[in-house]
Amino acid sequence: MVGLSRTSLLAVLSCAVMSVQAANFNTHSFSSSENFDGLGKTKKSLETGYKSYGVQTVQKKDGHPVKSGESSVRFEVRDGDCGKNRGSGSWDDCKEKNGGNERHELSLGSNGLDKGAYEYGWDIYIPVDVNWPRLVSIFLGQWHEKITGIYSGGDPLIYFYIQDKDLVFQRRHNCGSPLNLPLKMVKDMADKWTRIKVMVDWTDEPSGYFDVYVDDSLAISYDGPTLRKQAPGGAYFKFGIYRTQVGREKKLLGDTVVYYDNVYRRKQERTPPNIVSNTTRISDCNKAVSADNLPENAKLICTNATIEWRREKLNGKWVKKAYELGLNQNSCKALLRK
Repeated sequence: MVGLSRTSLLAVLSCAVMSVQAANFNTHSFSSSENFDGLGKTKKSLETGYKSYGVQTVQKKDGHPVKSGESSVRFEVRDGDCGKNRGSGSWDDCKEKNGGNERHELSLGSNGLDKGAYEYGWDIYIPVDVNWPRLVSIFLGQWHEKITGIYSGGDPLIYFYIQDKDLVFQRRHNCGSPLNLPLKMVKDMADKWTRIKVMVDWTDEPSGYFDVYVDDSLAISYDGPTLRKQAPGGAYFKFGIYRTQVGREKKLLGDTVVYYDNVYRRKQERTPPNIVSNTTRISDCNKAVSADNLPENAKLICTNATIEWRREKLNGKWVKKAYELGLNQNSCKALLRK
């Protein structure tokens, strides 16, 4: 070291730092103690192809947006950021249809396989200068099942995505066709933090539910199964940036950047949903019911249907009337609490 010039010494130290960073970002796990709570061991998804800029803990003092504390987690996807899982026949984003997929995402995987009542939440920040494509869906949070013989469990159960100026929630399984529900316009999310919360009971039984809150207002309330019969193990959470079938846009997409803060997961029973006029209620199978579109006698129907449910008269006159309105036991309980 004595024979090195100052310039050479700096070059050596620079290479050493870059080597440490490369090793860090090539590892399969990622953690951020200030920003993640209850997530367990978070894995990078997919297993290979992660870039150093893909996910980073960034600081308020360096000019990055932060919701609380001193840091947040920054995700970035650039053109060509596709990856794959290890092993023959594993998932390969680069070979997917319509130009492939591009992502930098974190996954709870089998270590975070959930069944029963849970609550998930996160704050998300979209920089004002991000260009959102019209034809490409960009996932910002999704839940997958664990199904034997299928690596990812197939298509996600429920997820949030942005496409053509809107943040959209999709409910996918059990009903044959997906249901898309716009939540908020991207222009109203730019350069500010948006709060997302999901309360869900992961079960293949009719007693399941999920409630979706945006900025603490109940946007969607669903009653019915949340898992398929083939997935007895439960569901797992993934978040970050996932651009799907990027070739649909017929041009390069450029960079997509999103910040996350206060990401958490915990066991939590359902808070009785406060159904308001702009809440969309979904009953199995994927029938959307607006709270302000129910007939005046909906509470009467629910009152009598609840008696029949209690007496196990599942084909009773009032139960049938409730089902015709898209209501079941849980949604009737919510309506009667108002």
